[in-house]
Amino acid sequence: MLQDHSFSSEKGYRNTGLWVSVAHVVGILLIIFGSAFFATHPEPVIMMAEMVDRESSALVQTIKTKASRDQKQEKKDKIVTREAATSQEQAATKTVAGDPAAAPVHMPDASASDLHNPKPHYPPLSRAKGEQGTVLLKVCVAQSGAVDSVALAQSSGFVRLDRSAQDTVERWKFHPARRGGQAVPMCYQLPIRFSLDQP
Repeated sequence: MLQDHSFSSEKGYRNTGLWVSVAHVVGILLIIFGSAFFATHPEPVIMMAEMVDRESSALVQTIKTKASRDQKQEKKDKIVTREAATSQEQAATKTVAGDPAAAPVHMPDASASDLHNPKPHYPPLSRAKGEQGTVLLKVCVAQSGAVDSVALAQSSGFVRLDRSAQDTVERWKFHPARRGGQAVPMCYQLPIRFSLDQP
């Protein structure tokens, strides 16, 4: 009888030990899977929010800067165009010094339809990047109306636009400058405007 009692208590201890071990294993598994399952990751969300916030501030700043730069460029273009027009008017009414009978000088003309001068090509990359402005060229026109030379007097601020204007005007034909009824060679400043509003 004593032997049966010790056997059953030994068996009870074994069962209890087994259940304790199982409980420990289950507890450890719950801790491992629970921490993996229930773990929150606030940092990536915060970082993402910060990145979005930084990007939106940078975008707002870029838009403000571009708008400011466009306004300044537009004012500058108006001044350059006005100065060029004034200098052309002055040159057109100017007489030769010391000779009151001298005839007024008329500027070279490239806009006549019979010359078939192409418009400067607006580079697609410049249009895509929002580049615009006025290129001021110093053009020397021969007595025959051919272009002797073209030099950059003032940049638009964009190399592609400057190059397009210069390359195009070099191929143009002109009605030469005239003093009275006679053709004369002349150098003058020619503004070429690139605007995103142009077709």
